Amino acid sequence: MRLHRLLPYVCLAAACGDNYRGPLEPDAPRPDAADVPDDSVAADAAIDTPPGATCVGSFVTVCAEAAPTTTLDIATATVIDTDTACDQVIDQAGTAPDLCVVYRASATITASLRATGARPLVIATTGDLVVTATGRLDVASPNASGIPGAGANTAACASASAAGNLATGAGGGAGGSFAAVGGTGGSGGNGLAAAGAPGGALSTFPVVVGGCAGAAGGAGVQSGGAGGASGGAILLVSGTKLDIDGVIVASGEGGAGGNPTAGGGGGGTGGFIGLDAPIIAVAGKAIANGGAGGGGGGTTTAGADGRDGLDVGSAAPAGAGASGGGGDGGLGSSRTVATGGNGVAASVGGGGGGGGAGVILVFQDPTPGGGVFSPAFTAP
Repeated sequence: MRLHRLLPYVCLAAACGDNYRGPLEPDAPRPDAADVPDDSVAADAAIDTPPGATCVGSFVTVCAEAAPTTTLDIATATVIDTDTACDQVIDQAGTAPDLCVVYRASATITASLRATGARPLVIATTGDLVVTATGRLDVASPNASGIPGAGANTAACASASAAGNLATGAGGGAGGSFAAVGGTGGSGGNGLAAAGAPGGALSTFPVVVGGCAGAAGGAGVQSGGAGGASGGAILLVSGTKLDIDGVIVASGEGGAGGNPTAGGGGGGTGGFIGLDAPIIAVAGKAIANGGAGGGGGGTTTAGADGRDGLDVGSAAPAGAGASGGGGDGGLGSSRTVATGGNGVAASVGGGGGGGGAGVILVFQDPTPGGGVFSPAFTAP
């Protein structure tokens, strides 16, 4: 039996050479290249499953030498840190971040499970993985907490052009671009300060990564608004069935409003949601919307922060420009509009652009169940 792989290979098997780093050992020493046997498997080669291993998944294959026997049961609000709370820590291809893997016999999520930390989260089960109507899996990056979701800002993002700095009124920062392009910032200072322009969107998603942050607004007399963090990354893998009646959210943070005379920050993109099982039933919601751009600063007052991309039905509202010459930010992405909205040009501080959409990958057509996906899911 061979481990299935899609594009660059990610080994998640115990005893799989250099890629496996074991349970709860994020700082485990790595062997030098000279220490790896000549017959060890390269990243672009097929890998034999260890004899007797129990494996699940197609996009990312998760294995253990013995089938897991414990379950994951979330009945009260829980926060986990993917830098430490992992059953396995696994390398991905190239410069992509390590994965924090929680591998259990089954999982039932009836309350909120929020994940933070540098690593994307993978929850894998040999049996059913259920998110009930009261359950919520959260790797979003909200303004309220200031703590990005797990694996946020880890994609290999195209660079945005910087917003112009000008003491009498700076340009707004561009929204982040991930699965869709972010919005352009608004120019500032009656057109004298350049608007931030977004980088290009990614066309393929071979590894599990969070999205792309928004760009900072240009500086006036004071600093520009900070760009919003992207949504994080979560992959759900089951050997039998994924049953999603609740909510999975990986939305981006809104950009911060510009200080007086400064530009607003661009919104962060939505993140990454992956669903992989032989049977996938979704009656709930999967949300990976971009955050809105922050409002530009006026002569003496600051612009308002853009809202986070948490609402499936509509785009995140833009931050209002400050009175006295600030431009409004751009809307975040939504279920129907994947691109971020453009910030508004202004006589003082320009508004930040909205963040573009994240990506939702579904590796088996879901059974009809009335589920809502924002943005629409992609079946690789």
